[in-house]
Amino acid sequence: MWNLSFSDQKNTQYNGQLVIDKTASYNSFTGHLHVSFNENGGNTKDIREDALITLNDTKITIACSNVEYLTGSGAHPADYFDLTIKSRNEADGFSVDDKNFKAPATIRRN
Repeated sequence: MWNLSFSDQKNTQYNGQLVIDKTASYNSFTGHLHVSFNENGGNTKDIREDALITLNDTKITIACSNVEYLTGSGAHPADYFDLTIKSRNEADGFSVDDKNFKAPATIRRN
């Protein structure tokens, strides 16, 4: 399990957990991302997304799909992350939204 933190264009802070379920190919894995956030200081919302995690040398990409609200409701685009491995337990990079806006993102191993 990995902890993931990132923000969006509105500076909303997101905290989540990435769970890797199984191997998809020699450098790819499938899993899911569970994210919690407070939109505009409102109630906490929780979403779950399917995730495809790909490793290439020192890069990790996480492409999400099938966004499902567990708590709250609204429209949330599927998340996408482009990260660079810093150590065995940490990677930093960007969350890239559907408008190509990049915000800092960090993933750390529990």
